[in-house]
Amino acid sequence: MANKVPLSEVADLRGGYAFKSRDYVDQGRFVLRTVNITESGTITRDRATFISESAAKQYERFELQAQDTLFVMVGATLGKVGFVTEKDLPALLNQNMWVIRVKDKNKTNPRFFNYWFSQKVKETLHWASGSARSFVRRDDYRNLPFPVMEVSKQEAIAHILGTLDDKIELNRQM
Repeated sequence: MANKVPLSEVADLRGGYAFKSRDYVDQGRFVLRTVNITESGTITRDRATFISESAAKQYERFELQAQDTLFVMVGATLGKVGFVTEKDLPALLNQNMWVIRVKDKNKTNPRFFNYWFSQKVKETLHWASGSARSFVRRDDYRNLPFPVMEVSKQEAIAHILGTLDDKIELNRQM
């Protein structure tokens, strides 16, 4: 059995911002909402919303980065997990989601982390509570036990799973 550490030791977990719909414009900085994460975890700009580039400057702390894992933590799509790639950027994170960012890519492969987290979520959704809308608590997820293993093993696993995902996506497009 691999050694394990709390998720908070390998990744930061932060929430998004509650952008106001009155601030949305026709073009500018993409505001990634829960509807922009597909069932397969990719990001889509269908039904995209934007805020002006000048307004975006005040929301830099909600700026997404390539290889971020996204997690919908409340509502009807609770449990949806996404993965940010270069082509999805620049983008800001909206409310009802967390961004989970690997702290040290020399110790934790972000793609491996995303695959691991996607599986863990399926095991933890029973933690949800709330009467009007189900939600999960950030501290519960910060304490999830993450398996410690050599980054080369993580990369190998992520490569195999990524290759399979690429083939599935190609078939879907055809």
